[in-house]
Formats: sequence, structure tokens, C-alpha cells
Amino acid sequence: MEERAERTPPPVELHLATGPLRLAALKPTSPWALIIDGDLEVSGDIDLSTEPYETSLFVVLGHVRARNLRFDGSAACFVSKSLVLSGGCFGSHGDEGAALYAESLTARTLMLDGHTGANVATLEGVAFGSEDWGLPQHFTSADRAADFFIAEALNAEGDLDQGRAWTLMTSGRDPFLPGAYELLRARKVEAPGREKPR
Repeated sequence: MEERAERTPPPVELHLATGPLRLAALKPTSPWALIIDGDLEVSGDIDLSTEPYETSLFVVLGHVRARNLRFDGSAACFVSKSLVLSGGCFGSHGDEGAALYAESLTARTLMLDGHTGANVATLEGVAFGSEDWGLPQHFTSADRAADFFIAEALNAEGDLDQGRAWTLMTSGRDPFLPGAYELLRARKVEAPGREKPR
């Protein structure tokens, strides 16, 4: 019988900084722990993706401003004040630990997969995600993605592909069809009681 080689986990990169901190972009290699005492301003994108189950921690004791932000895999993200994005906020693989906590989130769009939630007291933007998380539903299962998004944002089945939308937005392109964002934004939606999916 062949013995299975044990995987040695990589060492955690620990970064402590005092804000205000200004960066062009932020994309650490997992696993990592980034703790910033103060504000963080990133002129480009914050990509907090991890390899599977490489638990990582992002803590900002202040405000965060950036273009786009992605928390994926095993990235637990905590922002003690506001998170303000000129583009989108993307979250996936909450079943591996990806999570976002912030006092408030302002973004053009919040896109989450069915396993991932965003724990924010106030949300300003168009939200996509599982209804069981208690977030507003601007885009629902009754909507057809092709009516709102350009072809490059859709997968082979015609559904919205979060990875493709991230690629579009980080390259400066809008994944929405002309007028579609405004149509979704104008929808009157209310968040139901907040709870995790059953």
C-alpha cells in the first residue's frame, strides 16, 4: 500500500501596518494575515483570494477605499468602518471560510455565490446572491442574465459568471448592458431577516 505524502502547509505571511496606507494594488499570496491600524486606500483592486482552505485574515481598523475587491476561498475580511468601492465587491467559497464584515459597504455591485454572505450594517449598490443571506435581491432567479449583462459576462449556460464579471471590471469594462444597471438599481427591494442559508 502506497503512503500518501503529507502536505506541509506554507507559512503564514504576517503583515502589520499603521495607516493611513496607500497602495496601487493589493494581492497577497495565501496564507496571510494583514492587519492595518488605520485607513487603507488602494487606487486599483484588492484581490483577497486564497488557495483552498488556506485560512487568511484581513483586518482594517478604519476605512477602506478601492476600485474592486474580491474575497474568495478562505479569506475572512473585517473592516471596522466603511468599505467604499467605485466598482464591484465579489465573494465566493464561503463554505471554505470566505466572509466579509464591514460597518457599511458602498459599491456599484455586490456579487456573491450561494455559499457566501456579506455582513454589513448598510449596503449601497446592486446586490446578487442567495436570498437566504438576508441581503436585498436586485437580480433574482426569475431574471434572465442575458437581459442585463454583456455576453462576455455569461457562462456557456447563459448565466452570470462571477469570475468573468470580475475580469471585466478589473480591466475597466462594464459587465452590464446599456441601461441595465440603472434598471436594477431602481428596483425597490427589501432585505428579509438576516440569517445563514439553510
